[in-house]
Amino acid sequence: ATEVVTCFGDSITAGWFVYAKDGNGCKPPCGGYEPTLQQSLLAAGHDVVLRNYDFGGETTGEGLSRIDSVLTASNPKYVLLLEGTNDALLSSPGTIHANLSYMVDRVLARNATPILATLTPDNRNNGFKPIEEINSRIKTLAAEKNIAVVDLYAATTGSWNALNSDGLHPNAAGYKLIAQTWYSQFPALGGYKPWLHLLLN
Repeated sequence: ATEVVTCFGDSITAGWFVYAKDGNGCKPPCGGYEPTLQQSLLAAGHDVVLRNYDFGGETTGEGLSRIDSVLTASNPKYVLLLEGTNDALLSSPGTIHANLSYMVDRVLARNATPILATLTPDNRNNGFKPIEEINSRIKTLAAEKNIAVVDLYAATTGSWNALNSDGLHPNAAGYKLIAQTWYSQFPALGGYKPWLHLLLN
């Protein structure tokens, strides 16, 4: 049976500016990283469909209030969680950690598999956002919950000047690299060993 991969997040999940529309469950070619990721997964023989449930400008608190309805609508096997950059200047890293933790719990309660991602860089605001501290918290959360984390920050930070469109949102090359990074951590591809227990169950 075809497995649903729900892509949950803000405008970076939407693909702004490459694809400037909030998602309501749309399938690729909508989304920023989603078209490339789905193409790669299908080419590798995975029977999956990606669904884009982004909301531009969303904070983690707003995401927490939205995620239950998305899980009900999409009934996913996997949920890709990329969120936190919009409240990085408004909320403490601890609050972002807590909101993401609650979201992970909601996904697990639906017998779906959450996959966290670290935040990509932001060259705006004179670099004032505590991105690296938040990303450290995201990695800690993944360890606490024994779930996978995809380090999008590490994959993009060294070349971010060539990968962004406005300091915050990736350009087409940035979204392609993000898709490749998600793909490298996906089940059965050998990138992340804790996936093995999921494949054997």
